[in-house]
Amino acid sequence: MTADQPLVLAYEDLQWVTSDTRDFLDAFVHNLPPSTLVVLTYRPDYDAAWLGDRERLELRLDGLAPAATRQIITDLLGEDESLAAIKEVLPKRSGGNPLFIEEYVRSTVEAGELQGQPGRYRAGMRPGTVTNDASRGSSPSSATSTAMSKTRTLR
Repeated sequence: MTADQPLVLAYEDLQWVTSDTRDFLDAFVHNLPPSTLVVLTYRPDYDAAWLGDRERLELRLDGLAPAATRQIITDLLGEDESLAAIKEVLPKRSGGNPLFIEEYVRSTVEAGELQGQPGRYRAGMRPGTVTNDASRGSSPSSATSTAMSKTRTLR
């Protein structure tokens, strides 16, 4: 492999790669020209030991701080008192992941658990809604299940 100009390659979500893809990436990063930067992203629980012998810089991106998480939730949902239960549970369930928060809100709207407009929602009237059981609503319970739910809608 050669690169006449600087080249940046990005591969996201290594935690979901197949063994074949990982083997390809492993071989690929062994033969990089000096002008190439490879950016690989993965979740904290991913075992990236196979990258251990490479010259690399690892940056850990944690979830948002609790205050910022609560602000995003309030901005998306609004101030209605019927949202107290979801506002209590969502910061813990999201781990401060803004994508999870947005997808959680979207899925609760689609499930009829929230009604209204962005920034002005209120709890829906379905049994098992966020106000009746915020910890076990029909919405995804983790970032992984959020991604899997999104993937199923693409079929």
